[in-house]
Amino acid sequence: MKKSLVILAVLVLGLVFSQNVFAQTADQTVTFAVNAVAKLAVSGDPGALTITDGTAGATALTSVSNAGTTYSLTHNSNSALKITAELDADMPASTTLNLALASGNGTPGNSNLTTTAADIVTNIARGADATQTITYTFGADASAGVIASTTRTVTLTLTN
Repeated sequence: MKKSLVILAVLVLGLVFSQNVFAQTADQTVTFAVNAVAKLAVSGDPGALTITDGTAGATALTSVSNAGTTYSLTHNSNSALKITAELDADMPASTTLNLALASGNGTPGNSNLTTTAADIVTNIARGADATQTITYTFGADASAGVIASTTRTVTLTLTN
């Protein structure tokens, strides 16, 4: 019996020491960063803006609007950003194209567009702003005459 106890004790001690021999650890250093992200997207192009009416005796014709598109943005900048807008070419004489942008994360605004960038939404805080309304209003005076269907490209820029 003594011999059995000694063998059993040796086996138990062997198991204890063998488990400690095989238990090992290893360390890794993980490096991470978040780069600046500034994304702006629009839902598509607005419908055609065609003036078809006016008031007798008034120089200004009846303007037309379209609020059928939206924009969304995401940014993680440490400072507030803004959206500017500009045209690729001047508007015809005696016409205006006004752009208004809604915003839930900044200060919304509007401007008659030109080929010089204008601030439309300012003080955009870090985060996301989804499906905000874009409204275009086209206006003309009678002195503009008849203008055949034409296009302008509006460039929206998310910037600091």
